[in-house]
Amino acid sequence: APLRAIEGFTNALIDALGDKLEGDQRAYADNIRASVERMNALIEDLLRLARTVQSEVHRSPLDISKVVSDFAAKVGKTDAHRRAEWIIAPHLTASADPGLLHVALENLLSNAWKYTSKVPVARIDVGRVSQPDGPAAFYIRD
Repeated sequence: APLRAIEGFTNALIDALGDKLEGDQRAYADNIRASVERMNALIEDLLRLARTVQSEVHRSPLDISKVVSDFAAKVGKTDAHRRAEWIIAPHLTASADPGLLHVALENLLSNAWKYTSKVPVARIDVGRVSQPDGPAAFYIRD
């Protein structure tokens, strides 16, 4: 509720002042809006994670390459004006709880997608690196 109030009052100020907002004033209002959006997204992610974590963990094989490819296709359709190069290593698999891993991957991929929005051609790279004395590690690079 407090975030909705901040968003509502900010929108009311912008609507009331319209063209009177100049330079830094407009930037401040836009920053407030963007911050409210980020906080709302963070709260939604935390709530979704809390719901997922409350259930019992069940491991099964998961094709990470497919999950990432599906995500790339989805955002490519919903945000068709964006240009992006997705580099997805083939055969990325893990034994994990599918629900938990989907939430984590979607959150990381959404962040990569969001924070490359100002780049003319986004490059998002997903792969795996081997550790000499430990298990392999997956990465998402933008």
